Amino acid sequence: MHIIGIDEHQIFSPEEFMNSIATGSSLRITSENSTNAVSSRSHAILQITLKEGKKTFGKISFIDLAGSERG
Repeated sequence: MHIIGIDEHQIFSPEEFMNSIATGSSLRITSENSTNAVSSRSHAILQITLKEGKKTFGKISFIDLAGSERG
C-alpha cells in the first residue's frame, strides 16, 4: 500500500524487518540547524502490528516528529 508517502509491508523475518527500517531511514531528509547538526526535516512513523490471520496480538507505534529536538 502507498498513500501520500506511507508504505505498508508484511514482514516475515528479522532480515526483512531490518531492510524495511534501512529503506525508511534512507528516505529521510536531514539538514543542519542551530540545535542539531543532522536534524530531521521529515516526520517518521513506524507501526508494528503482530497478527496471525485476522487476530491482532499487539501493536506498537514509534513516532519521530521533524524539528522536535527542543522537546
